[in-house]
Amino acid sequence: MKKHLNVILIGAVILLAIEVLYLVYQNQQLRAMINNLPQFTPLTRGEKVPALRAQDIDGRLVTLNYSPAQPKTLLFWFSPDCAYCKDNYNFWNHLFLDRESDSLRFLGVCACDPEQARLLVEEYRMEFPVICVNEPYIISTYRGNVLPQTVLIAPDGLILGAWPGSLTDSQIDEILTALADINTSKLEGGENR
Repeated sequence: MKKHLNVILIGAVILLAIEVLYLVYQNQQLRAMINNLPQFTPLTRGEKVPALRAQDIDGRLVTLNYSPAQPKTLLFWFSPDCAYCKDNYNFWNHLFLDRESDSLRFLGVCACDPEQARLLVEEYRMEFPVICVNEPYIISTYRGNVLPQTVLIAPDGLILGAWPGSLTDSQIDEILTALADINTSKLEGGENR
């Protein structure tokens, strides 16, 4: 009887040691995830993004540079795997069609390959130009893991506004106000910033 009790006690100690090792392993994984959280936070006003080069849905190379001579840029980040992205497609199309004569660049950025992007563009009748970005540095810098995301960028690459997720009425109002401010500053002869 004493032998059986010892075997059970040794078995319990071994199981407890395995559980402790597993918890240490999980703790290390959670710490790694916490350290990578910045890539899952949206862009914020005042951050600066670099120029980017990527293929459009027709395979042409597109370069997006920032300089004082460039207009402001409105980016629409999306992906075929994003369940919430489709909520923004109609509004993005409306913005592009309504304001394409403004001194504002529009660009859809799809975190996918060109064929997937082309299918999305056709399905949702996107009118704005679309590029495909797979480069980890650009996805990380532009927070392309936060989808969908609407981003307004100054000519120098400074973020003027970023609206993540399915756009709410208040976010739509903010975007429209920011775009109206662009037109107002141009009419008044103000700087394009």
